Amino acid sequence: MGLEILEKMPLVKQMTAKAHDELSLKKFLAECSPSKDESNLCYQMLRFVVASQRTTIRFIPEFLPNTDAVAFFDPHPEKLVNFNKLKNKHGGSYYSFHGTKPECAYSVCRQELRDLSDSHLMTTGAAYGQGIYTTQSLSMASRYATPG
Repeated sequence: MGLEILEKMPLVKQMTAKAHDELSLKKFLAECSPSKDESNLCYQMLRFVVASQRTTIRFIPEFLPNTDAVAFFDPHPEKLVNFNKLKNKHGGSYYSFHGTKPECAYSVCRQELRDLSDSHLMTTGAAYGQGIYTTQSLSMASRYATPG
């Protein structure tokens, strides 16, 4: 039932354009849903996803214009301190992108990137061996971010 509800939910872009607060979000979901029960399930699922994680989702059209590309940022204070230490030690930082299917994005946010090489959870090949693949090219990463 959960996946069916997710598939029927409006796009984030549509929700942010139409809903400016909690009440308008409920109203918009009610307009998009064929039944009150389905509307309520959409709203409850959306609340759970947003409330149960600390990751910030930000649209990043500057990297890939004319798309709905998003980046996930983890504002956890301990991770930020560690990141800044490593950034200073190694002389800076840059964006590195990892493409993932939309249905895996929540899991990545909750559990971080994990090396699933040679496991039943591996979804793509291992052209360069085991590991987690990232790239400085958002367009390359987006090739791995198609639903499926």
